[in-house]
Amino acid sequence: MFKPMKSTSLLMAAALGMGLAIAPAAQADIVKTYTTYDANSDGYWTEDEFRTYTYSTIDYDNDGRINESEWRDYTNVWYSPYDETNTVTFAKYDTNRDGYVTNREYNSAYDYNLFNTWDTNQNDRLERGEYKTVVNMYENYDRDNLYTW
Repeated sequence: MFKPMKSTSLLMAAALGMGLAIAPAAQADIVKTYTTYDANSDGYWTEDEFRTYTYSTIDYDNDGRINESEWRDYTNVWYSPYDETNTVTFAKYDTNRDGYVTNREYNSAYDYNLFNTWDTNQNDRLERGEYKTVVNMYENYDRDNLYTW
């Protein structure tokens, strides 16, 4: 488990406080993505659903495993807001050192603080509004448009 990123909470609070707007087309994509990963259709993401979402997002070529290039793109986009691009290393997750991170490896090394950061009201579930706020922030750092938000 990683140490909490203190600057993460401050940035999230700032994003929430600014009431960031999302374009209508982007909102439709957000609803579609959110619904897709809400496996039990209860209107909320559990930590397991969130972990599935993050793994799938990092594996942007959808081959069922994360290579080092995908990992580098992930850390450049997802950690840029926190100026901590080297916080999470590929080697920590690639435990068998085969050059890929499988779903099993990802789940065993998963950073639990990430879910807690996105769950801004700390109710142990990720609501659509929380997801929309965070995604809007990250979209600004995805300069190469690698991800579908």
